[in-house]
Amino acid sequence: MVIKETEQDKPFGVLVIPAGKGEGENQDNYTESSTILIYLLQKTDDKNTDHDSYLNILAALQDKLRLLKKDFISAIDDCKHTQHLLLKGMDLKSTHIDPEFNYMGCNGWSFSFGVKI
Repeated sequence: MVIKETEQDKPFGVLVIPAGKGEGENQDNYTESSTILIYLLQKTDDKNTDHDSYLNILAALQDKLRLLKKDFISAIDDCKHTQHLLLKGMDLKSTHIDPEFNYMGCNGWSFSFGVKI
């Protein structure tokens, strides 16, 4: 039996556009820092999803998030990467991944990290 995946079944990402926070003592030592937040989510019907299926969804999304994180980290030194200008200031010590439960009817992960601009 083949079950066709619908658009609602597919994972999707949401990028929260950050606000900048000024840092520095004077005009010679001024930078801005931001926290970028990315959600990788999948609509999940908790009433019709058993525990094993739920864990499989989270595991699959976690693998996708690991690839995204690896790609972002590679962009730090890759001047040809499309996101290099933003990610060259990525603070690797600030990366954080959290599980997200029932966020707007979806489950998955969030990935946040600081950037100095």
